[in-house]
Amino acid sequence: MTSAKKSESLNGFWWRHHLQSIGATVQTFGIGWPLVRVISITLWREVIRLSMWLDNLFFPAWKRKTVDRPVFIIGHPRSGTTMLQRSLTSSGDFVIFRLWELLFPSLTARKIVGPIIDRMIRAGKDVLMPKSVGHLAALGEVDEEDFLFLFHALTQFYPPLTGLAFSAKDFGDIVFCDDLPVSLRRASMAWLDGCLRRQMLYTGRQRVVAKMNYSALRVRTLLETYPDARIVYLVRSPFDTIPSHLSLHQNVCYHQWGKDRIPPAVLNRYIQRRYKHNVSLYRYIEDLLVAGDLPESRMITVRYDDMMRDLEGVVGRVASFCDLNLSDALRSSIAVQAEIQRGYKREHHNLTMEEFGLTSADVLGDLSFIFDRYGFDRGGV
Repeated sequence: MTSAKKSESLNGFWWRHHLQSIGATVQTFGIGWPLVRVISITLWREVIRLSMWLDNLFFPAWKRKTVDRPVFIIGHPRSGTTMLQRSLTSSGDFVIFRLWELLFPSLTARKIVGPIIDRMIRAGKDVLMPKSVGHLAALGEVDEEDFLFLFHALTQFYPPLTGLAFSAKDFGDIVFCDDLPVSLRRASMAWLDGCLRRQMLYTGRQRVVAKMNYSALRVRTLLETYPDARIVYLVRSPFDTIPSHLSLHQNVCYHQWGKDRIPPAVLNRYIQRRYKHNVSLYRYIEDLLVAGDLPESRMITVRYDDMMRDLEGVVGRVASFCDLNLSDALRSSIAVQAEIQRGYKREHHNLTMEEFGLTSADVLGDLSFIFDRYGFDRGGV
């Protein structure tokens, strides 16, 4: 599954994939602004790495923090993880990140760029990706902690944002994080832990509630690092999640690189690769469940349909399992969110599986065990 070398450092892992991104960008778009964008990521990363070191001088208190009983929300993308995360964190009771804080995890860097970003947020000029793409990405909005792994090319967000998505060579070692060498897994968790501890100091909160969809494929590593962690696993029918997620990734590629600039064959290759990785995420979690590696004492399963019917009840069940204290303000916020959700209409259009060259029979053939385990409607197939 992975081509990572046992002796490879975290920095070496990033450079190997970043150089692959640069090569794929040149091959796909030639010399121009896409290449400049990818190269600029190098400067951003190195500035953050330096400023993270400076945190030890200017904000040493972060090292005295300890991540206690973190909650990790995982599940196939488009399974309701964002709704649950924002319901749990809407009143600021827990350690969370706004998007700009994920992009600038260093406390020193935030001192410099924070005032500029605050002005952008107040002026409504902080939207990086509109909701019509399929997911609102705005600097002032709470977002997914998996973004923290962008700095080491260890998240599936990395390929579509950097040009690696267009590489002819696969990048399975970004996907199957639990299969990486022990040294890389430990180094990646040390990075995550440092980011979480800094955010504890920054927010003044103690309990971490992190949404990390793609980290379903590093869940063993998370549980090894945090033996007291609780996992919240959201599950939804693949007939709903897969076309929605493929639509999102296609829209992100169009928004990031320009619809008319991406050769259709290159984009289709990425979409087909993306589908296989989606199947792998479902399969990996279920394999761990069958093997007993995700015991009921560590993980709670939430069905998307249950959350849509009874958001308040599901949030209460999750909070009880994870030993999260819900303030009166948060309970009121959840009640409001539940009412809003009942009238929700999405602003983006999802393509069908057939438009991606897939059929319901294909999905059932790859994921029949999901339909069997959770009793999802097979649609007559």
